[in-house]
Amino acid sequence: MIAKFFKEIGRVDELGSGIRNTFKYSSIYSPGAKPQFIEDDIFRTIIPLKSNSNTTQITTQITTQITTQIVELLRQDPTMSRKKLALALEDITEDGVKYHLDKLKEEGKIKRVGGTRGKWEILE
Repeated sequence: MIAKFFKEIGRVDELGSGIRNTFKYSSIYSPGAKPQFIEDDIFRTIIPLKSNSNTTQITTQITTQITTQIVELLRQDPTMSRKKLALALEDITEDGVKYHLDKLKEEGKIKRVGGTRGKWEILE
């Protein structure tokens, strides 16, 4: 009853969704490996992580896609804030947008002109 209440008010996910998500996402980071849930005196979870170049390649592809999308959005509206960029990209937080904007600035691809009320300038 308590779990249902918290689910209804949006404070927790559906009961059991964490285990489903663990299986879903662990296959991305460790292809072929299965997480283990061990119920004993103490409940334990073992999530095998394999380091491979495939994971690095996927991460690089995702980063490239996000930065490309950010640059395109800034071309359309150079005054976009981090909050508006996060809303437009949907699957990324404002902190994530800040990270990618900082990377783009370091790489010399964009520059901020005019401070917080200014706009972004595309340099590439």
